[in-house]
Amino acid sequence: MIDQTLVTVKDNLNPRMVSLNGQMEQGLAIVETEGTCRLGCLHCNIDTPKQVGDGTKPDFLHFVEEYAQSAPEGSNLILKNAAGGLGERELKLVEKAVELGLFTTITTEGITVPNYFQEGVADLNSRFPGRIGYTVSLDGSTDRIHRQLRVNIPFDKVVDFITRQIGREIYVETNFVAHSGNLDDFKTYVDFVTGLGVSKINVLPLQEIGAAVRNGLGTPDLIEMVDVLIDTYETGTPEIREALEHTIGGYFHRMKKGAETSACEGCPAGSRGMVMVDSKGDIYPCNSLRDPQFKQGNIDGSSLPDIYESERFRTLQSELAQGDVDSPLKFGCPRVIEKSPEYRAALDYLNSRLEESGIELNALPELGRRVCFARTF
Repeated sequence: MIDQTLVTVKDNLNPRMVSLNGQMEQGLAIVETEGTCRLGCLHCNIDTPKQVGDGTKPDFLHFVEEYAQSAPEGSNLILKNAAGGLGERELKLVEKAVELGLFTTITTEGITVPNYFQEGVADLNSRFPGRIGYTVSLDGSTDRIHRQLRVNIPFDKVVDFITRQIGREIYVETNFVAHSGNLDDFKTYVDFVTGLGVSKINVLPLQEIGAAVRNGLGTPDLIEMVDVLIDTYETGTPEIREALEHTIGGYFHRMKKGAETSACEGCPAGSRGMVMVDSKGDIYPCNSLRDPQFKQGNIDGSSLPDIYESERFRTLQSELAQGDVDSPLKFGCPRVIEKSPEYRAALDYLNSRLEESGIELNALPELGRRVCFARTF
């Protein structure tokens, strides 16, 4: 059971959900109560709106209660809903999660959050400071750059949403989907959002799947991305460094200082603390592994303890630990990405930069030379 004693989080920041070496520091549940979206973002990997079943809504509140009972102390819940999926039901869900001690973040494009929902989150934040916040999608420092992916989402409205939440002292982090058209804007972007008061920036390399391929979008050059993240971190203010602490930039800095020699010891998906629940109540090991063969059950018919003890779950854990290229795991799995030639080339380049900085890689354990590249941008 999670300790329900109120935890004061430094500077109103939620704890990191996944450690730099891929180990779960706390549990993470991703819940999606609404699975359809018509915003038409060009990179979306959903080719068609997902079906929500026969109209019967799963018991998400019961799932949150069960997860809070079994998750490690300090665990997290992400409400990852599609556009228009934030209503009274979702407000009750995040209220229950926060009251049970889960650090809760709401993923949003920033234009579909009703005022009453915002007021409810503000009230929760006043009662449980630092326990709730937003992750807002913003992919550039100008309207033109932002709309390269999110063609129907006005930049100014997203910025206004961010500003209003930070004005209420609510935690806000952003998701920056990096692609070939916005990487050169990254430094300007970081200056802009940290100036707004954004606490953390998640950098997510575009995946060339689904709509991204159909619309001709390009992935970022990973070597260029290494340079951009390191240089932005090292030349940044203390606020910028804090916002990028969990990225390759922060990792590189700590390696140079001799403070980080840990290995990448496996994907957190498949661990007992990590679970993804879609709008039909189906349970998966993570948001990137949602093909039918990875389904572990349904929240209306399967308990988490039973799932964790099942042979199917143990087999999945073994597959995830191997992470081979020819495994059935889909492209989105970080363990597969790490085996790609692009990743290896970028890692070799990162190692060369470390050596130029005086780090003797041969002095490190073999696994210590590896970086969980797909999770630490």
